This record gives sequence, C-alpha cells and structure tokens, in this order.
Amino acid sequence: MSNQSKKPGEDDINVDPVVPEAIGKQLKRMYNDVADEPVPDRFSALLDQLAKQEQDKK
Repeated sequence: MSNQSKKPGEDDINVDPVVPEAIGKQLKRMYNDVADEPVPDRFSALLDQLAKQEQDKK
C-alpha cells in the first residue's frame, strides 16, 4: 500500500484544538510586545532621509 496521497511530513496526528489557539495567543502577545517597542533612532533617521529624498523628487 502507498501513502502517496499524503504530503511529505503529514502524519496522522491528533492535536487538541486548544493547542493551536494557545500558540496563536502567545504569538500575538509576542508580536504586540515587539510592535510596542520604539523605533531605534538610526531607523528613524533613515526614514527621515528617505522621506526627504522622496519630497525632493516632487
């Protein structure tokens, strides 16, 4: 018998529905923590330079 209908790495694994939900919540928490961090001064300066260049083109 062949398992060709399955994708590579796809196994018959039963995952408790709570697990993906918990992972999603944790990822959102981590993302929000990173998103709340201030933009480093160096990046702000680069963005300002880019904005000035774009403005000068107009």
